[in-house]
Amino acid sequence: MAKLWVFGDSFSDSHKWVINSYLNGDENISDPPQYKYLIDKYLKENKIPKHFEDVLGEHFGLEVGRKLNHAGGGYSNMDIIESIGRNMNRIKEDDYVVIGWTDIRRLRLLNSIGEWTHIHPAGIKHMGGFDDMTQSFVNTIRRIMTLRYENDRGEQWKPKEKLNIELKSFVNIVNKSLPKNTIHWTPFGDGLDIKENLFWIPQMQINQIRNETNGEIDDGHYSETGHIQIGKKMIEWFKNPKLIYPYLQKI
Repeated sequence: MAKLWVFGDSFSDSHKWVINSYLNGDENISDPPQYKYLIDKYLKENKIPKHFEDVLGEHFGLEVGRKLNHAGGGYSNMDIIESIGRNMNRIKEDDYVVIGWTDIRRLRLLNSIGEWTHIHPAGIKHMGGFDDMTQSFVNTIRRIMTLRYENDRGEQWKPKEKLNIELKSFVNIVNKSLPKNTIHWTPFGDGLDIKENLFWIPQMQINQIRNETNGEIDDGHYSETGHIQIGKKMIEWFKNPKLIYPYLQKI
């Protein structure tokens, strides 16, 4: 049986991994609102909420599971590239691959104990792992992060253009290395047209956790309904995989 491999950030995170961690006694797993929603729904309905991987697995007859889902909350695109590279030797030609690229402004740094710390535009104050978290250090990181989306002339399009070209280059490598049934998508479209952004961005309204819970859990990740919507959309995308950015196309 062919396998479905999933790479990405928290929008692609494995629901099975979350519930398995909860059942194995991880006391902190319900801290993120996204995971609290999944656990609450599991306890209420006695089944793991559907993920888009389940929709694809059922439709194409693929093996799915937490060991095949290598997405991670807070991942940068460099983390995603690394996770693909670490598993490249296990992916077969008849397998399916879904890659969910993240916010191009995210970056990662090795911290005081030599582990990766993920840095987000809105989360600089909350980054951990550094022993010397002085204000000057925080200001330096903020300065580096700012230059990823606005230069000193106040131009936002130039940094974004550079980061988009960087990501297109990654996609070129990935498309040449992975099976024909590989699709790319991102929830971070910034309103750009699909031809400009080159990835499969959902254009319809996708149901979020805050919608399904009527604001009780204020979280912008996709609800179970949203995952089903995305899964159905991905079935259509797989009819023409790799169309968005063929590796033979010049950047």
